[in-house]
Amino acid sequence: MTTAIVNSRVLNEVMGKWPMASGAVIMGLKATAADVLVQTIVEKREKLVVERTAAFAAFGTIHQGMVQYLVFNVILERMFPGRSFKKVTQKVLSANFVTDPILFFPTFYIFKETLDQHSFDKETIGMALKRYKQNCFMDWRNSWALWIPGHVIAYALVPIHLRIPFMATISFGYVCWLSASRGDMAKESSDKDDNGGPNASAEPK
Repeated sequence: MTTAIVNSRVLNEVMGKWPMASGAVIMGLKATAADVLVQTIVEKREKLVVERTAAFAAFGTIHQGMVQYLVFNVILERMFPGRSFKKVTQKVLSANFVTDPILFFPTFYIFKETLDQHSFDKETIGMALKRYKQNCFMDWRNSWALWIPGHVIAYALVPIHLRIPFMATISFGYVCWLSASRGDMAKESSDKDDNGGPNASAEPK
């Protein structure tokens, strides 16, 4: 018990001193672990798709760990400071209906498409955004189901320097869903083409 208390205090001090760096590390490890879990346990792959795991690792570290720290803990806090009902509501609505649809999801699709195609150009970005357009309503629906209550807790109760680690904890399952439903975009695209358009193959199982 004593060791656990000491470790938690040390972890709290580290996160308080280097919140963005610690958030980036935690988010990167979380995203990597989630994709590896899905590939090995859910999809039962004999060989890990390294490029796919790299996409999730990069996305988790750079966007979820660093960019979202700036958005959630700096920008939104300056725009709507405090923990009153009104301020929490403004931050939750901004995160779920503004930053996620126009920043989180497009970035995820571009990261994934870039590493899949081994290129970063207008065609790659266009294909990524096309895939996002096809999937956006289901992506938003699933995101809101988890993150509206999750952000309420984060903004109302969790200290700022622990906010990203808290989000990493509750988002592990969400990243598993992203990996399972959006990880193999080449197969998803093939399934749609074979059937003449979008179908239930993209739905999470």
